[in-house]
Amino acid sequence: MDKLVYALNLVVDFIDISDSVNERDLTDYLFFTGFDDYEVRQVLALLGIKGAASPEGFRIFTGREKKIFSADALKYLDKLLLSGVLDFIAAEEIIERAEMMGAYKVTVDQIKELTLFSLLEKRAGVCGTPEPSDSYVH
Repeated sequence: MDKLVYALNLVVDFIDISDSVNERDLTDYLFFTGFDDYEVRQVLALLGIKGAASPEGFRIFTGREKKIFSADALKYLDKLLLSGVLDFIAAEEIIERAEMMGAYKVTVDQIKELTLFSLLEKRAGVCGTPEPSDSYVH
């Protein structure tokens, strides 16, 4: 799990510094940084990247969001959406969480943190086991 968190962190940073991102770029980058085939496949499966060539839509930021987020943070959110790392629902959750932080201006680094947490939550939801509940009667 530690290597997966490290790989996701690298992916989040890689998207920030790249002009365009696709599955091949991420695969090459992860191999170059020392991850094996299994680890790379795990990361790509978790991300569910569809490719940047055909986004399903676009997001227009409101005036309020433009005041709360730095210009670089908004560009970074666009990159995450266009690369397929985030779908629109996950992006909305990140935007809502960022707004609740109460920061003067939400920065790229804060978006990276929220994205990483979102991806880890997604992994826990996909790979996790259901929690026992008191409401179940045996």
